[in-house]
Amino acid sequence: MPKPLAAISHAQANEIQWLLTDVDDTLTWEGKLPSETLSALSKLNNAGIKVVAVTGACAGWCDQIAKLWPVHGVIGENGAFWMQKNPSGFYTHSQIPMSEMRAQQEALIDLLNEVLVDYPASTLQATKVFVFAMSPLT
Repeated sequence: MPKPLAAISHAQANEIQWLLTDVDDTLTWEGKLPSETLSALSKLNNAGIKVVAVTGACAGWCDQIAKLWPVHGVIGENGAFWMQKNPSGFYTHSQIPMSEMRAQQEALIDLLNEVLVDYPASTLQATKVFVFAMSPLT
């Protein structure tokens, strides 16, 4: 059984280099990021500990976490991709090749169009599909 965090020695604590953590209701509370959490993330970052936020959230939300929170990276959509900060911004990576991702998006759009034919009273809140480039941002 793992020891409680309070039971580790200072020497062991000084060896910690990485911290992977859940986001929803772990770092956040009721959909908000408390100031205490932001402060703790900043302290960990300043101490040289690389924090990686792990979430089931969509790429758009992960993009905001990567840009705005003091974290080293984000694993999103339950492991579908990761975003890692680097000196020039951040880098997004997925195991699915872009061509396959685009094919999947096209298949989803086809299914959506079938649903809209069967349910003509239905409307969409958003009508654009965004494709995230899997290359370093400049």
